[in-house]
Amino acid sequence: MSGQAEQAGVSYGWNYWFPYLGAVERHRYRLDNAADLLARGEPFIFPVELRYEIIEHLSNADTSHFLDPYVPPAVLAGIKAGQVTLVISFAHEARQFFYMRSPEQQVRNVYDDIADFVRRHGLAPRQVWLLTGNIHFEGELDHWRAFRQISSLPFQVRYADIFCPLMKGIRRVGIEGETYRIQAELAPAATGGVSCRSVEIFKAGVPASVQDFYGRADVIRATEPPDRLFLCMNNAPRTHRILALVMMALGGHLDQSLVSLNIQHPERIRYEDPTVQHAWEMVQQRMPLRVDDAPLVDAALQLNGTTQFDNSTMIGIHDDRPYRRVRYNVVTETAYDNGFCFISEKTWKAIMACRPFIIIGTPHTLRFLRSRGYQTFTDLFDESYDDLVEFGDRIIRIGQTMGAVAALDPVEVQGRFNEILRHNLRIFVDQPSDLEKVLSEIAAGWS
Repeated sequence: MSGQAEQAGVSYGWNYWFPYLGAVERHRYRLDNAADLLARGEPFIFPVELRYEIIEHLSNADTSHFLDPYVPPAVLAGIKAGQVTLVISFAHEARQFFYMRSPEQQVRNVYDDIADFVRRHGLAPRQVWLLTGNIHFEGELDHWRAFRQISSLPFQVRYADIFCPLMKGIRRVGIEGETYRIQAELAPAATGGVSCRSVEIFKAGVPASVQDFYGRADVIRATEPPDRLFLCMNNAPRTHRILALVMMALGGHLDQSLVSLNIQHPERIRYEDPTVQHAWEMVQQRMPLRVDDAPLVDAALQLNGTTQFDNSTMIGIHDDRPYRRVRYNVVTETAYDNGFCFISEKTWKAIMACRPFIIIGTPHTLRFLRSRGYQTFTDLFDESYDDLVEFGDRIIRIGQTMGAVAALDPVEVQGRFNEILRHNLRIFVDQPSDLEKVLSEIAAGWS
């Protein structure tokens, strides 16, 4: 696995999560220099990760050279020769890829731009793979194919979530008393947005209590009595996260729980419903809300010069105390939109920590987990919220579910919860993730 970190002047790509994966899963993957691999004639994967801002960039930029700044000529020659597999990754995000091109008001899709790149350079479909974090990507892909009347795809498309294997690797090295940090140097791009100038990976230690938690989370859950009800951590403020705390306040669970919310000017948010507004004011009265010493995220990254960005601190468990103290984890996922389904490290962290969870995210998240062999808690509390497409209906049902969970007798349900949590931990540790399967599929084509 190789890649290029420095992209001066452009703002829609970087290599951040794949190098991190190579570090924490070094027994499985090898980071190497592309020039050396090309010289030795070894087949390898060359990743290019698309940043979340890709849609905004393509809407306002000249796309005639899309991806060219991120693929060096020697690597491009290797792709043409069949030695190199280009992996274009959006595995760390999920967005719909359709966009409106300005100023022509032309409807396009990221699939168009990747197809143009493939055709422009005469690349074989098996040598270019797009990985998306959208579990329901097939609908948009089929719509694009019908719209463009494409019978045969010019590149491969797969669902692959990078956070599941990342969390597995972080847990594995954490049990060994290690962790890795990845720091990107960001600066304003000449074309607008943020440019990634360089990425540095370095090893660090973990506290002994975290090392213990990584290795014994299932035992700790079964033997250490918690003193709080819910854990709900919200480093970046989003609508569904605010409403999660509002639901806790309405149910009287706020003071029984460990919650965080990183928000500036909360008084600017107001609700027409007086009951909801009163509950939101109850949340504000308890601010600042923090449960650990994780660095706070600036929700709107504005750069006047070069800055250092380290998102790896959010991925692992750097402070185990909140998890040890709670019975349940209310996971407020990255997204809650209805147009796609996405799972981030937040869900995998709850599974790894062996805490029963309620997930406030996109519809059918629980259905997807069950399709991958995980068990949820349908026989213990109502999970019908997962099937409600409209967010307003979903968040109200989640509030009702919180109340039902809070009313459970911990002694009566302890045994069944522990069975499910141990099963899920075994699946998480032993079963190959979707990304691992895709990378194995690519490597199988080399032989």
